[in-house]
Amino acid sequence: MNKSKRLVDLIIVINRKQNFTAKELAEEFGVSLRTIQRDLKDLEDLGVPLYTELGPKGGYRLLNKKMLPPIAFTENEAIAMFFAYQSLQNYESLPFEDDTISALNKFYNYLPDNTKDKIDVMRNRVLFWVPKRNEKNSYLKFILEAVIQRSVLSIKYESMSGISYREILPIGIYSHNGYWYCPAFCLKKQSYRLFRIDYIKSASINEEATVEKSINNITLKDWFEPSKPKETVRLKVKLSKKGVRKCQLEPWMDKKIKIDDGTGIIDTTIDIRDIEYYADFLLGIGADAIVESPKEIIDLILEKIDKIKNNYR
Repeated sequence: MNKSKRLVDLIIVINRKQNFTAKELAEEFGVSLRTIQRDLKDLEDLGVPLYTELGPKGGYRLLNKKMLPPIAFTENEAIAMFFAYQSLQNYESLPFEDDTISALNKFYNYLPDNTKDKIDVMRNRVLFWVPKRNEKNSYLKFILEAVIQRSVLSIKYESMSGISYREILPIGIYSHNGYWYCPAFCLKKQSYRLFRIDYIKSASINEEATVEKSINNITLKDWFEPSKPKETVRLKVKLSKKGVRKCQLEPWMDKKIKIDDGTGIIDTTIDIRDIEYYADFLLGIGADAIVESPKEIIDLILEKIDKIKNNYR
């Protein structure tokens, strides 16, 4: 077995064993003790986090990380990987920010010069843009770990309506329009709620709280394809061409638009609990959206317009 293949196989074995001695590896690979010791030194130089324990019961221990064996990429695959990361650069916070930057630097440094040149040209010409937000997401990584472990969290949540304290079971996290969101089951409300992660001011694991198994199995896919609400109302809106374009900026609204000659119509049913949300959204579109039903949304929009007018009197 040549050395390069042996080093790759060593990484795989080390990941599996976590704790081992040079003698064990030498016997497993059929090489001398000195050869294995040189190989382990080479792996350390390459960044494999090995810890040496001295003494009669000593040996090697892989620190709390997993190392992947080398993977071969085509040029197009390498470029795709680079720009997949670039699409996240405008986010103030990422779940694995330090690891992402480290991985990208390693990835870029080992690319052939002609591939680097191609990426350098493209990075100034291609951009996956999201608005840059300055809000800090202090608990983003912590919440992701809770999602993976299916842990209930006790949180302090500070939104426009004030400060509240909740026990939640996070379903997952996702980003939209530069912000990070966490859909979760709220034990206080006994229903699903959406939390903006930068509004979470403290979070800790709640070991005592429990939830039903059926709730524990809910995924992000279930969240984005919710079951039919118990009480609905018909939403009917006429959109100008400009109104269509504004609605298309919101993924959840885009699917509801029927377009004809550039103008559009929204004709769908919505959860009655979301009436105020839709009123705010459609008011923001201004004269490019005319609500025909329900009356509750029309009344809310008129009420909000009166409040705005009073601010300028």
